Amino acid sequence: MKLYVCNAIGRGATAAAAFDAATVEAGIARFNIVRLHSSIPEGAEVQPAARYPFEHQGRWGDRLYASYAATTAIRPGQQVWAGLAWSQQPGTGRGLIVGHHSDRRQSLLENLHAAVEDLFAVRRLDLGTVHTSIVGAMCVGAPTCALVVCCYQLVAWADWSQPPDPRDDRLE
Repeated sequence: MKLYVCNAIGRGATAAAAFDAATVEAGIARFNIVRLHSSIPEGAEVQPAARYPFEHQGRWGDRLYASYAATTAIRPGQQVWAGLAWSQQPGTGRGLIVGHHSDRRQSLLENLHAAVEDLFAVRRLDLGTVHTSIVGAMCVGAPTCALVVCCYQLVAWADWSQPPDPRDDRLE
């Protein structure tokens, strides 16, 4: 299983429009984003991507399971920084991922590292190498959003008479 980490900056007339513009930039705007919290499946491979590589697959409104961090600034001169940090346990590949945002790059990096280290410590798991992906921008007029998203799986809406099987990765 491959997980794709994409960074994007979006600008729009409102904070919501800026977030939407960032999803367009990341290649995930036509999907419903289902937010996941912290766990990377065993054996998954996390890799950076300029855009979500499957943005043209599936149908409008399909579910995209993802972890993400996003923040928006509305005042000119404000900075926006968002990022994800993750680590995978040596040997198993199972891992943990966490998102943060800040108005300063350095505080974002410090918070990301502290959070992922704490997630492993609380679970009494061995910490592998900590990886980060961050993006930042300055608000220069229009509301500005920084978004980092880790895309797990795109799932089509199935027959409503049956509950969806979360292991089903077929796209219709």
